[in-house]
Amino acid sequence: MAIWTGPDVRPSIADLVRFRREPHAFLLDLARRHGPTFRYGSGSLGFTFGSAPEHVQHVLVDHQKHFTKDTFQYRFLSEVTGTGLLTADGQTWRERRRIQQPAFGRSRLHHVVDSTNRSVDLMLERWQQTNVSQVNIADEMFRISLDIVMDVLFGVRIADDAPRIVEATLGVLHHLIDRSRSIPGLPSWVHPAKHLAYRRSLAVLDGLITDVVSRWEPQDGEDDGTLLDLLLRAQSDGRITAEGVRNEMMTMVIAGHETVASALTWAWRLLGDHPIVAEELAKEAAADQQARRTLSGVSTLRVARNVISEAMRLYPPAWIVTRKCVESYDDPSGLAKGTLVMLSPYVTHRLDQYWPEPERFDPSRFDAPVAPGTWYPFGAGQRLCIGRDFALVEAAIILSAVASTYRLRPVHARSQEYAGVTLQPEGGVVVSLERRPGPNVGP
Repeated sequence: MAIWTGPDVRPSIADLVRFRREPHAFLLDLARRHGPTFRYGSGSLGFTFGSAPEHVQHVLVDHQKHFTKDTFQYRFLSEVTGTGLLTADGQTWRERRRIQQPAFGRSRLHHVVDSTNRSVDLMLERWQQTNVSQVNIADEMFRISLDIVMDVLFGVRIADDAPRIVEATLGVLHHLIDRSRSIPGLPSWVHPAKHLAYRRSLAVLDGLITDVVSRWEPQDGEDDGTLLDLLLRAQSDGRITAEGVRNEMMTMVIAGHETVASALTWAWRLLGDHPIVAEELAKEAAADQQARRTLSGVSTLRVARNVISEAMRLYPPAWIVTRKCVESYDDPSGLAKGTLVMLSPYVTHRLDQYWPEPERFDPSRFDAPVAPGTWYPFGAGQRLCIGRDFALVEAAIILSAVASTYRLRPVHARSQEYAGVTLQPEGGVVVSLERRPGPNVGP
């Protein structure tokens, strides 16, 4: 079956303007108009788009070895992360994944549970002690997610320094967005002020990594399970260079917290717009306030887990996936060598062929298993996000803890979607905090 058979779509000037302004929504419109696959544009700027589950399966699972990340998306990311787990291909990726996998195994999820509970308790205590009545929940989710990543993966707490690190991370991400939307081939230094701000932000993150590495003290015998320990032991064994360690740490500092924070921010926006679901979440959390403190307990938080899954269906942080076909392969539905392929979880997740009433927020969809290729906010196949389970456990705990303590109400009527490196609400989401009765903070 020729699953990639579809029309050629010629872009107009108006199309290109919209593609630059809101690419995620534009791709969704194209898929609804032209069907599950189409060729858009021509030459080096053209791409083949696929939105059906069979396209996801074809590129990310069945024929993944014929596709690489040698695309504009990952070239821009590599300006910051270097060649790391997110951007590498082939043998380099396999070696890096092998080194890092133990830090994300199931045995480490217990530490994720403990660390997340510590961080969320501290955040709730800070809100109560300052008697805050309104917060930008995006800022709070970035701050707590970064603190958890740094603790679990690198064994350090940076709660007091988190705002500065978050600001630097966002500065780097804004640079990547500007680069992705600028004239192809235009060097980043043509805008000196922006380039200087980017270099300063990157220097903050590199300084953080240097400081964390300098504090590492190897223990005799077994490693301590942190990613930092695994990377530095691999460096001492000659399996990875100092530059490689820096690249992997930078990848996790940025990708390890930014995606979770974005998903949680959208979850709070959705819960604020759907108070019945929000109260269902609060009721679940109140029924057993100790459930979030153990891994087995987190698995019983059905509503919390469904809410984050549904939030990531509607607003997947990694909203676009690109691959380049680097070699021909023996498949009647195959793509030609050199083809740039785009997939979009945002698009697939909003097509009514796969999701009834796709624009409706309905966490109960996830009470039953979903079909392969219809929900893939973490990717699929061998390149499935290494931190998927980490992220889902962390998010469920934060949702449960906050919902049991506060009722969050968005201050503004709606949030504008902004498709940058990740899909975020532009300007964050400002919410009012209404304290629920009862002693909800602390073990």
